Amino acid sequence: MPDSLAQLIRLHEVAGSGYWADRALAQLDYAAELTRIDRQLDGRSLKAAVDGLSRRFGTDGAVTRQAVEEMEAALAPLASRAREHHILCVGHAHIDMNWMWSWQETVSITIETFRTMLDLLGEYDAFTFAQSQASVYHIVEQYAPEMLPEIRRYVDEGRWEVTASHWVEADKNMPSGESFVRHLLYTKAYLGKLLGLAPEALEIDFEPDTFGHSTNTPELLSKGGVKYYYHCRGSHDHDIYRWYAPSGASVLAYREPLWYNAEMNSGWARFVPSYCERNGIDTMLKVYGVGDHGGGPTRRDIEMLIDMQGWPIFPALRFGTYREWFSLLELHNERWPDVHGERNFIFSGCYTSQSRIKRGNRRGEEALYRAEWAAALAATRADALYTTSLFEEGWRNVLFNQFHDIIPGSGVIETREHAMGLYQETMAVAVAREAQALRAFCERIDTSAYGEEGDAMTRLPDCAHGAGVGFGVSRGKISQTGRGEGRRRIFVVFNPVFAEREEPVELVIWDWAGDSKRLRVRDSAGGTLACEVVQSGTNPYWGHRYLRLLVHAKLPSSGYATLVVDEDLGARSEPKFHEGYDFRVELPATFVLENELVRAELRSEDLSLMALIDKSSGENVVDGGRLHGGGLRLVREDDSKGMTSWQVGRYMTVNSLFETLHVTSLSLGEDRLCQSVDFKATFLNSSITGRVLLKHQSRLLDYELEVDWHEVGRRGEGIPQLQYHIPASFHCATYAYDVPCGVIRRDGCAMDVPANAWAMAEPADDAASALMLIGDSKHGFRGDGDALSISLIRGSFDPDPYPEYGVHTIRLAVGPVADRTNLALAKASALWRHAPMVMATRASAGPLPATASLAAIESGSVQVMSVKQPEAAQGLELIVRLVEMAGEDTTVILRFPAAVHHASLVDLHERPMDGPAPQINGDRVHLRVGHGSIVSLRLALEG
Repeated sequence: MPDSLAQLIRLHEVAGSGYWADRALAQLDYAAELTRIDRQLDGRSLKAAVDGLSRRFGTDGAVTRQAVEEMEAALAPLASRAREHHILCVGHAHIDMNWMWSWQETVSITIETFRTMLDLLGEYDAFTFAQSQASVYHIVEQYAPEMLPEIRRYVDEGRWEVTASHWVEADKNMPSGESFVRHLLYTKAYLGKLLGLAPEALEIDFEPDTFGHSTNTPELLSKGGVKYYYHCRGSHDHDIYRWYAPSGASVLAYREPLWYNAEMNSGWARFVPSYCERNGIDTMLKVYGVGDHGGGPTRRDIEMLIDMQGWPIFPALRFGTYREWFSLLELHNERWPDVHGERNFIFSGCYTSQSRIKRGNRRGEEALYRAEWAAALAATRADALYTTSLFEEGWRNVLFNQFHDIIPGSGVIETREHAMGLYQETMAVAVAREAQALRAFCERIDTSAYGEEGDAMTRLPDCAHGAGVGFGVSRGKISQTGRGEGRRRIFVVFNPVFAEREEPVELVIWDWAGDSKRLRVRDSAGGTLACEVVQSGTNPYWGHRYLRLLVHAKLPSSGYATLVVDEDLGARSEPKFHEGYDFRVELPATFVLENELVRAELRSEDLSLMALIDKSSGENVVDGGRLHGGGLRLVREDDSKGMTSWQVGRYMTVNSLFETLHVTSLSLGEDRLCQSVDFKATFLNSSITGRVLLKHQSRLLDYELEVDWHEVGRRGEGIPQLQYHIPASFHCATYAYDVPCGVIRRDGCAMDVPANAWAMAEPADDAASALMLIGDSKHGFRGDGDALSISLIRGSFDPDPYPEYGVHTIRLAVGPVADRTNLALAKASALWRHAPMVMATRASAGPLPATASLAAIESGSVQVMSVKQPEAAQGLELIVRLVEMAGEDTTVILRFPAAVHHASLVDLHERPMDGPAPQINGDRVHLRVGHGSIVSLRLALEG
């Protein structure tokens, strides 16, 4: 045998290409693998075939048809064994959404690819084709609807296989868990309507190119009716396995061992024997078709496949489908290993590249959560309109941009520009519907007791109705438009988080002629609240003026509170609020921000965080003496690996950012509702304006940054990176990260790893305080060396040469953590990410109380993923989606603002599920939720 193999190698070197040479060498390679795998096969046939072909080649100077037929005759004893292996061939067109091209090119390649597939399906009766991604079918519906009847016909015949369960082939690490739910919900509903497919027919999630997979993917897929998962990246161990989520839910997963883009050729047949032996089956899947830029199988591919079906010493080839493949695998379920945990990592640079896209995604997800929450509750309590179709439109834009080359930032300039336009469309939906819902709600709240007496004409100088339209929208808020008139103003503050909160809330007061020294704020019970004017004087805005103040408010869980602003005419007109510097005495310059919970000590030279003390325990969680303490720093990465958008290079240099820093404002003192240090700094070609702040009763030190980034990476010079880094004062046993629908703990790792919003450095001592770092839209965290860092901006340069050039707004926070449970961490993150929503209103009578909780979790280790109305709502119905966070079975009690008429569990497609029904007790619902599980509750409230 060794001599035969050596001869075979020489034949490969000299025989060249051409049909007969390729046919001969492919069959010899396959026969050699067969004899290697199966020791019982007689190797003499292979030796005779190789010797004969070698002699003929030496005589003829080429591999001729006659020589190949003689070779095949010599191999005839192996023919029956050769045909015991099978190759199931599935044609597919991998279509990247806007990867290296613009939207119009994506539309063109989709339509042209589909036209080719329809032509080939009409010409070849055995040919089958599979296509994923609901978005490409939507392209056809929008731009080439005349093709739809043909597609439907081949779908009905079973020759066009729809493998879409997501709107796009999405990234599986950075989107929220609710985003994955919407992929499943909208895709199955859309394709069911467009192509007449039942939801259970869409049971495959086809994600060949996705850059890694979070640990709860099987839970999300299985709850969405998906049974099978196809992927290529993220692991290198098993070809076929049963993948389990922490909940115990599972999918049958297949990792492509070759590649998902390929022309039909003969070379890969040699992999079949070892593949079949390794997995104990007689069939291998082969995905073929030109991809990335579409194209799919060609006539050449089909003709090649048909021809190879007649080769005598070759696997038995046939056209087929993915469903056929997975059905075959299910016959051998007992053979497949069980796999638990995430399937990561690949392309860690994609957790940070093109940060504007990631910011748009996070803003869109969170704005849609708030808008749906407001609209659903307003629909059930205030008879407001719930716009299901508009919310779906907003979500579709977000889902499209979660494609695995868009949200990762591995696209070109046109990719980014199109994505940012879609995000603006989504934010328009979210902001408009949130404002309409809250306005409708405010009109039903009884605020008649807070009206101001007197003739309207006497209040004209103080009329604020309609002033300041659009104020705050650029920051992702609803418009802070003024309503009402006179010195007394009414605000309703909404809390979209299922937890009580007590914190400073910002109010904007328009065209108010009162004395800010006498200004006061009261709650609905008449109690006076601590408040602080933060911006007064003349602040012009499109023909109006405003002042801003902070009010310490207590807000009920998933509810609202009414606040009344007016003048305290009995008070003396003297400075009782903080309005900048008070030049009475001169004190030493200190940079300490301290409240009743934490103390943060900043170094005056560069604002490095030298200490962060948990006052409940006295522990300092930051090592201020190491690496200049915690703060912003500039990293230069080695670009020698290339693919700078995809890969984070080795750190070549790490420098403190603030070498020229100017403190522009100080607002310190424990009596303040918000202490802060404002600064400006320059570095290299860029500048930064920022604020470090500590709010009353907060455990988090916040950073608000505006970075004018002018750094550009260049080949051979490296990649500039802006990073926030904080060393812990303790040895970190593990690092915790939030992932879609849960929390994962990882060992320290000197590379960026993904998280949705936060990471935590965890000491070995269970009683000790931990250190938490939260970002508003960043996903590249690094827990290593007893420190945490988050990559804020990376100046990658390919394929987009200038992805970050310009102004960036960034928020992040760091703080000590006493309660390290997953639920507490998730709650802290939700409260930080979802600020209270403020709506100015006028006095009016209504049936709703001035302050109320609209929903609450009274027990159970669950977090709310979304509150919405059903897609086909009937009356006062809600969908409340929960995920269990503690990793244990739990009994959940939910309280609502009215008696519950009906409650049932539904799947992610909002269809009834079998199993024990939730128990109703007046305005409360009791239900059991399994560990790590997602549960959707559909309920109807009494009117």
